Amino acid sequence: MRIERSSLRALRSLSGRELGSLIRAWVYLLTADIALRFMALPRVERLLAGGRRRQALPAGRLAALVTAAARHHLLPMTCLPRALALQALLRRNGIPAELRIGVRREAGDLQAHAWIEAAGSPVGEPSPSYLPLVQIRSAR
Repeated sequence: MRIERSSLRALRSLSGRELGSLIRAWVYLLTADIALRFMALPRVERLLAGGRRRQALPAGRLAALVTAAARHHLLPMTCLPRALALQALLRRNGIPAELRIGVRREAGDLQAHAWIEAAGSPVGEPSPSYLPLVQIRSAR
């Protein structure tokens, strides 16, 4: 994998807390992706639920770190592992979050999407145009 200079500069500009969250996001993404192949969703969520609470980084910053980790991952990351990783990071930062899974019909096809909401608003993405089917609240 080739790492560009701009990526290295961005990595160097992170605080220690941000770098730790970026590394955790990368590990959570890998864990979620592999675990979802063998376990049910609630069990995967519980698997990612552990860990000590840290001083809070803003929800939007955590979402950006998960996006960066997903973009530079070994495996292509779909919305569900990304949402689970973000939910786990938010939980570690003391921010209650809900995993939402929804569907929509587009050009005759049924599409699904997973995202995270905190305080009733999507975190790290515009308001999705999906009909919510599932909502999973994080443990406090």
